[in-house]
Amino acid sequence: MKIEKLSQATDKEEFIKNFAALNLSLNQDYNRPASSPASVVHLLNVFKDVPKELILIHDGANYIGRVCANLTKADEDYVLFGFLEYDRSKKEILKLLMSEVEAYTKSNNRNKIMGPIDINVWFGNRFKMQGFDDNRSWEPNSPKEYLEHIQTLDYQLDQDYLSCFYTSLMPCYERTKTAYDKVVSEGYTFRTIDITKNGEIDKLYAMNIGGFSQNYFYEPISREQYEMTHILALKDFDFQYSYFILDQNGKELGYVFSYPDHDKRIIIKSLVMDPNARGARLSSALVHMSIKQAKENGIILACGACVRKGNISEHFFDHLGDKERVHEYTLVSKSL
Repeated sequence: MKIEKLSQATDKEEFIKNFAALNLSLNQDYNRPASSPASVVHLLNVFKDVPKELILIHDGANYIGRVCANLTKADEDYVLFGFLEYDRSKKEILKLLMSEVEAYTKSNNRNKIMGPIDINVWFGNRFKMQGFDDNRSWEPNSPKEYLEHIQTLDYQLDQDYLSCFYTSLMPCYERTKTAYDKVVSEGYTFRTIDITKNGEIDKLYAMNIGGFSQNYFYEPISREQYEMTHILALKDFDFQYSYFILDQNGKELGYVFSYPDHDKRIIIKSLVMDPNARGARLSSALVHMSIKQAKENGIILACGACVRKGNISEHFFDHLGDKERVHEYTLVSKSL
């Protein structure tokens, strides 16, 4: 097997093209939504200034594995790995890929590795731990073998995340209604997000920078990077389930970003509050607005998506209703 690297490629555009296309040609027996090659190329281009190495493995006939290793400003002891894809029937490929990641880490005088994270924690990947019978387009969907294989290379479980799938939308609706009624009586108001409105993207960006600052391995991205990734992906999005909450003076204090999935389930994907205005009743009121609109549109199920385990959000979503199942994901790390 041959190792190929972007830093050594004579035709870098062709190398990136092959790198981006790999996830559509591997593990076809594992039914999961896969990122399009164009979206991978786009993400790499938006973050082209991030110091990184792209690595491919070729078996003489085809490409059979890939990984990206990049430096992070979140912690200067660490290198992140992401965009991981390899033939899940051949775990020796992963060993080769991670050997290259470890060599890159040492060459940059760093001694710890974490992943899978695709360039930046805002675009996390993570390994899926359970829930393989139900793969969603918005969640990590790595084959279960990936986590099993990397643990044999002395990578340890690091930070866990979860998505809670509720048996019914109604308990979520009922348990957040009191908070909604209270904040409305106090003069708080709501409005739907409108990214075509002048200044709206700036408000979302500023709120994300503040709200995400406590995220695990947080690293800020620029206003331009935010618009070229998060906002561009929402160009034709239906925002009727996504709301700002405003104080008595009309200032936006937080927002909920939600949308319906294919099975008549509202996905509560992001819940962001101004650090100076956080409170369970404001968050609950925002969730109620999403749930209320979903209920009016005939949606009967709900899901709190990709919550970091161990923080206040886990406790919040744990009390929204009875869970039919929980999907769990994890980051892994290793000290060299």
